[in-house]
Amino acid sequence: DLSGVDNTQPGLALLDFHMRQGKPEQAREALKRLTSKSPEALPVLLAVGRISVANNDATTARSSLSRAANTANYNAPVLVQIALMQLQVGHFQGAAYSLDKALNERPDYAPAQALRADVDIRQGEPGKAEQRARQLLVNLPKLGVGHSILGDVASARGQRESALEAYRRAHQLDQTSDSLLRVYAATYRVDPAGAARVAEQWLKTRPADITVRRAVADGYLVAGDQIAARSSYETLLKTTPDDAEALNNLANVLLTLKDPGALRIAESALAQKPGAAHIIGTAGWAAFKAGQTERSIQLLRDARLRDPNNADTRYFLGAVLASMGRGAEAREELSVAAKGGRGFVHQKDAEQLLTTLR
Repeated sequence: DLSGVDNTQPGLALLDFHMRQGKPEQAREALKRLTSKSPEALPVLLAVGRISVANNDATTARSSLSRAANTANYNAPVLVQIALMQLQVGHFQGAAYSLDKALNERPDYAPAQALRADVDIRQGEPGKAEQRARQLLVNLPKLGVGHSILGDVASARGQRESALEAYRRAHQLDQTSDSLLRVYAATYRVDPAGAARVAEQWLKTRPADITVRRAVADGYLVAGDQIAARSSYETLLKTTPDDAEALNNLANVLLTLKDPGALRIAESALAQKPGAAHIIGTAGWAAFKAGQTERSIQLLRDARLRDPNNADTRYFLGAVLASMGRGAEAREELSVAAKGGRGFVHQKDAEQLLTTLR
C-alpha cells in the first residue's frame, strides 16, 4: 500500500504468497492492485500472463504477453520466458515474434534456438527446425540440444526409431531429467514396460527426482498398472506431500482398487486446490463410493458447473443420479459423457449404464 508507483516488488511478493497458499481469489485481488498501480511495468505484465495461463484465460494471456514482449526490449532470457507462456496458450505467432527478437540480439542463444525450433515444428515447418538443430550441433557439439531437436523433428515426421536414437544421444551428453524424459516418452510409445525400466534405473541413483518420478507414476496409471501407480504416487508424495495432482491421481487409483482410503486422499487434494474442477469431481466420486451421497451430489454439481466438458464428471454425476432413481437427469449427464471419446476411461461404463436407463 505504501510502495511507490515504480516499486512493484511488494505487490509481486503478495501475489506469489497467495498463489503458494492456493488462494486464487486473493491472488487476483493482489494482481488488480498491481495492474492499477503499474499496468505497463514488465514484471506486472509477466505476472498477468502467468496468472492468465494458470487460469486458462488465453485472451488475457495473449494480450499481456504481447505487450510484455514489446516492453522487454532485447532481453533474451525474458523473451524466452514470455515465449514459453505464449506456447502454453497456443499463441505460436506471438512466441515466434518473441524468440526472433531474442535471436536478433543473441543469435547463438541456445534456449531461444531450441524453443524457436519447437515453434517451427508446431507451425508445420520441421525443415527449418532441422536446420537450427544442425547449426547447434556445430556450435555446441558437447550439448545434447541439437540432438533433442533432431529427435523432435523425426517424431513430427513419424520416424519413431530415428527420434528415439536422437533422444538417446542427447541424453548421453546431457544426463538431465529433461533428456531422460524424452527418451522415456519415445520408448513408452512402443514399449511402456521398457520405458518404465529406463526411468526406474534412473531413479535408483536419483530418488529425489520428482519430475521423473511423476512421469513414471502417470505412465503406470495410463497403462492401467494400478499397483505400480499406487506405489509410485505414494513414493512421490513422501517428498511432495502437498502435491494436489499427485494426491488426486492417487485417489483415482485407490478408487479403482476399491480402497476405502480414497476419500481421505481426495479430500487432501481438494484442500490443496479447492477450485480445481477435476479434483472436485474426484472428491465427489470418492464421497459417493464412501456412502456420502448428498455430499457427492453437491461436489459433482459444483465440478460440472466449473467444467461442463469434463466427461469424467458428467459420468460420475450421471451414475450418482441413476443410483438415486433420477433417471431423466442421469440420462442427460450420461449422454454427454458417452461422447467423451478417446482417453475417456469410463466410456464403456457410461454407455452400459445409459443403455439400462433407456
